[in-house]
Amino acid sequence: GAAHGGVSTWGDARAAALPDGSAHRADLASLYELTGCPPWPVYAPARLPWLRRAADGGPNSGARVQTLKEWIFHRFTGHDWIDFVTASTTGLLDIRRREWSSAALSAAGIQAGALPELVPSSAAAPLLGLIARGVGLPGPVPMIVGAADGPLVNLALGADAPGDISLSMGTTAAVRLVTAEPWIDPGGRTWCYRFHPDGFIVGGAVNNAGLLLDWARRVLYAGVSTQAGFQMLLGEDVRTVPPGADGVRMRPFLVAERDPAAGAPAASFEGVLERHGRPHLARAVVDAVAMSLAALGDILLQSGHASGHISIAGLPARYPAVGQIICDCLGRPVRLARLPDASAIGAALIGYEALGMDRPPVPAETRWLAPEPNAAAAYSRLRCDPLGAEPRQAIAR
Repeated sequence: GAAHGGVSTWGDARAAALPDGSAHRADLASLYELTGCPPWPVYAPARLPWLRRAADGGPNSGARVQTLKEWIFHRFTGHDWIDFVTASTTGLLDIRRREWSSAALSAAGIQAGALPELVPSSAAAPLLGLIARGVGLPGPVPMIVGAADGPLVNLALGADAPGDISLSMGTTAAVRLVTAEPWIDPGGRTWCYRFHPDGFIVGGAVNNAGLLLDWARRVLYAGVSTQAGFQMLLGEDVRTVPPGADGVRMRPFLVAERDPAAGAPAASFEGVLERHGRPHLARAVVDAVAMSLAALGDILLQSGHASGHISIAGLPARYPAVGQIICDCLGRPVRLARLPDASAIGAALIGYEALGMDRPPVPAETRWLAPEPNAAAAYSRLRCDPLGAEPRQAIAR
């Protein structure tokens, strides 16, 4: 059938308009233990009812509900399938029983028949002949279901054993911990998804991450190329200013976070004086992103399930100065792994499994960083003052 509307992304927090204290919001909170998804507007039990009531319409009771990945898979193979990892990210899956939750479906206002069939990430179906011929592929070609992009980073980094932690940053950023059993944060600040048949992945995300750095690059380094701007921002200017940017601080909410507790988007600088220049603003932006991620890291490290090392991929691995700042904020060693696209590599590893082949080693340029004592102590103080604590608490909740 025809799509009912456009794609709704993780940045769509319009369902936060659900009134506080409403019966439906209370129902969402009760689902956290069952689905591993906090009562945030980005998950289907909140998003679908809001879309249904919105002026631009929404899925009716007879509509099918798919993520973009499943929609493409369905169009290319004729099979309406979804893997357990991606299903977890909808807020509709009972993560312990690995089946659609009747309570979550009721809150979302849909029936199980509106959702794809649950299958392993390695499930494969032949590409439809018309599609295969259209892209010039000969013979039957298997298309593999795969998984959500975030947990695929853990596979690519080799951080897929219980206790391992990954941190990745692209447009957004996330910190993820692999566990052998579900862990539900008493403070409701993290999610818990299925990772593989015998494991789970716990974590949190920051929308104001690479997106915020790109904004700083465009505003502070206008007139130079994208590559040159990032090099000046992340490879040069942040090195010239110490932690705390000589009193310049940034409230980093340029766009809405996934958790409505962060409030409406509003970014600002504070403490800017005549003696400050572009490098101070650059350092304040990077400090704000790093402290937000360290806040999530703290939650996972204090969960009682973290025993492995912390592996970092994405932008901080390409610009080691950023990786060092994150390391100093965390106050513990980290491993930087420079990979061209960690999520795509993780997907390829699932492909090897689906085809019955051994996973090959992942070649990556890696380096270990240790926290610099003076910088780590400075960030420890910064994260305890009012401006440093406010964004951290809001994002981590």
